[in-house]
Amino acid sequence: MEDFDVYSESGINYSEAAWFKNFYITRLEYDDGVAKIKGESIKLNGGAELRTRDLETQYYFIASVSHPIALMENDQIVSEVYRNRTLKYSIN
Repeated sequence: MEDFDVYSESGINYSEAAWFKNFYITRLEYDDGVAKIKGESIKLNGGAELRTRDLETQYYFIASVSHPIALMENDQIVSEVYRNRTLKYSIN
């Protein structure tokens, strides 16, 4: 199979493909509902699962609504921590 399709949204690069009966298929095949597998055109009939993979180092903060990390007045500090962690552990 060829490489996954690569997209960019809001400066974040990611790739997409779909998984169907132990085979990766392209996003285009997923959207069309038909994939070429072992030389045969196969109808997916909604049985494929879309998969997305981030190509960038990312960190996610998980917090309750009232947690200090989620408060708007802390947004600048949280953003700074995020940027510093991303730069420190980026993969070249």
